[in-house]
Amino acid sequence: MTRPGDGLLILGTTLACQVLVDRPDAAGEPCGFVLSTWQPDRWLRALPAMVGTAALDWVLRLVGADLTDLPRLLAQGRSDGLTVLPYLAESGERAPFVAPRARGRIDGLHLGTGPADLVRAVCEAVAYSARHCLTTAGLTGELVACGGGLASTAWAQILADVLDRPVRVLAGQEVGALGAALAARRVLGEPATAPADAGRVHHPDPVAARRYADGYARYLDHVANARAGWGQV
Repeated sequence: MTRPGDGLLILGTTLACQVLVDRPDAAGEPCGFVLSTWQPDRWLRALPAMVGTAALDWVLRLVGADLTDLPRLLAQGRSDGLTVLPYLAESGERAPFVAPRARGRIDGLHLGTGPADLVRAVCEAVAYSARHCLTTAGLTGELVACGGGLASTAWAQILADVLDRPVRVLAGQEVGALGAALAARRVLGEPATAPADAGRVHHPDPVAARRYADGYARYLDHVANARAGWGQV
């Protein structure tokens, strides 16, 4: 992340979305926070959502599957007509809005809905939440991503399609610690070179991106309606 508008997505137990900005902006809903960087006039607009791989763990338990089944389930699943609000944390949601009473929902179920459909719909819902957060934070540039959820290449591709932009998944298991060490070396004026392996890049599929644009619009409508029911608009 070097230019304002560049973003970072961390898909772990919860979802962390950060965008580099050149000035703090307190407009919009009061949520998230702003982190100072070592560079002048550079901050990170951070929106830490409560959704993430915990939602995946929940739906896998629900359908009697585990992570080894995820590639097959995502390949088989068809989420057409399903809209999931993945707000499963007991404490509600904190980004891109604050709603302690937020709760999950699955709309569009019918007798033909299968386990793979539910799993894929939940993974897509987390991607919609990521788009909601990153859009709110002001993402306009390049996006890099890391976290345990992105070990799934299929889920990473869903994210690229939903976001309709390339997603570069960083290589390695300790990219956070490595980044902190590189930043510290730069502040100290010492050489700090990132590893040559820049990870893999997932490019959006134009057909899938158009379909997900409609799905994201439905998702936002469902969020707005649900917030009214939670007593907070």
